[in-house]
Amino acid sequence: MQNANPHFGEWLTPQQAADLLDISRSKIYALIRTHDIPAAPLPGRGYRINAASLDAWLKARERGGEVER
Repeated sequence: MQNANPHFGEWLTPQQAADLLDISRSKIYALIRTHDIPAAPLPGRGYRINAASLDAWLKARERGGEVER
């Protein structure tokens, strides 16, 4: 997913983040609610997750090559 504005960065929907991590969308929302995963709230309802922040978050949790689910 590439945005037209190079200054905007790459942002993912919760579903896209869930697909990348191979977890459920409800698990992504649970991680957002508990502030365990970085996300930006949109006006009204919804979130976007910065791809670089998601990558850094995942790397910080790396344990012997396995990701905790």
